[in-house]
This record gives sequence, C-alpha cells and structure tokens, in this order.
Amino acid sequence: MKKIIIIFAIFLMIAGASVGILKWFNIGPFSEPSSGKVQATKKAKGKIQMLDLDPITVHLVQDDKVISVIKMELRLKTRGADNLGIVTRLKPKLAHAYFSDLHAFIPRMLSAINRLDKKTLRERLVMLSKQVTRTKIIEDVIIKSISDEAPRK
Repeated sequence: MKKIIIIFAIFLMIAGASVGILKWFNIGPFSEPSSGKVQATKKAKGKIQMLDLDPITVHLVQDDKVISVIKMELRLKTRGADNLGIVTRLKPKLAHAYFSDLHAFIPRMLSAINRLDKKTLRERLVMLSKQVTRTKIIEDVIIKSISDEAPRK
C-alpha cells in the first residue's frame, strides 16, 4: 500500500512540474491568444484566390423514379497561394462532402419552402467547408449557377 501511495505522489509531482513548465514557457493551453490573432491576420492579407469545382449533380428520387435533377456549379474563395494549395488538395473530399450533404438537404428544403434558396445553400456549404477543412481556409462558397431539370425519359 505504501508503494502505491509513493508512486501516486511521484506521479502528481511530475504532472505539476509539467504544468508549471508549460505555463512558464507559454506553450500549449497557456499560450497567449494574441499570437494566434497575429498569425490569422498575416494569412488574411494574402491575395484572394478562386477555385472552380466540378459541377455537382443531385438526383431527387421519389417512388423509385427520378423526379428532378439539380446541377450546381460552385466556386470556392480563399486567400493566399498556400491556402489555395490546401483547398486544391482537399477538392475531392470537399466535393464528396457537398454531394452527400446536399443529397439529403435539398429534398428537405424543397418540402419546406418549395424552392431552392441560394443564401441558405451558400451558408450550408460554407459550414460544410469549415467542417471538412477544420479551419476557416475557405472564406466563401459562390454558387455560380443552379439548374433544375426534369429527367429525360
């Protein structure tokens, strides 16, 4: 029993020393928040870059029949060449996330308001972009065009 108490006391001292070192050197959770703001402003000063995505086609199905085909052309807005490279690398992942979400979201929107609202779709796509990239690399998603076509028979 004494050995367990001694081991526990040593563990507490090591943990306390680790927290003290982190606080002393201002690293980890004890770093100053202003340094993050400086880095964010440096990134925000880059030139605006645009990246076109391949058209996203969503087929709406009801009673085992395609009732509508919605085609969207999107453009992503980011700042700086570094961010453009990151977004270009994540392009397939973003397109898949957009397609998966819109496949479920568009039918709900159409049943609720009977039309496609560009502003709501844009906000939804920006939110998805933030989830996929885990940062605010993509500033805006511009919907170039939305076309709603009846299926060909």
